[in-house]
Amino acid sequence: MKIVWIDPGGTAGWTVYERTMTNYYGDITAHENWSCGHLEPENEPHHLELLRFLESHIGKNTVFGCESYQIAPMPTADHYLAIEDIGVVKLFAAMHREHIVWQGAQFQDPKVWTPAKMKKLGVYKPGDAYKHAMSATRHVLHYLVHVQYRNDLLMRLR
Repeated sequence: MKIVWIDPGGTAGWTVYERTMTNYYGDITAHENWSCGHLEPENEPHHLELLRFLESHIGKNTVFGCESYQIAPMPTADHYLAIEDIGVVKLFAAMHREHIVWQGAQFQDPKVWTPAKMKKLGVYKPGDAYKHAMSATRHVLHYLVHVQYRNDLLMRLR
């Protein structure tokens, strides 16, 4: 299974989670791989870069997700870029007949998935350079626990 998540905005954060299972003579082992980063709005053309990024992850058993847009009382340039990024995600879904899982911003609340918890799971990257990528990672963690019922992730936090 692969999960590809986009956190839209001025800097679009992304996280890719992959889990594979191996069966070696009845000994079943799960392997997890996390990667994350961001797409800068200054990169030309940003929208094409986002579209190509999504297309590069098309495959069997891939789940695509994106933070949904919520109207802000005082929108900033990042809010407008978020709307554009969401438009690219919707275009990708229409072009490739892919389903997108949408989550509101509240599902990546840093008070729920704290840096300490994310460090314990081995998925935390510190600093402003990974701020948006960590937002996407928190969305993936929420999806894994609340949709895929991955209670083993919660058990690792004890």
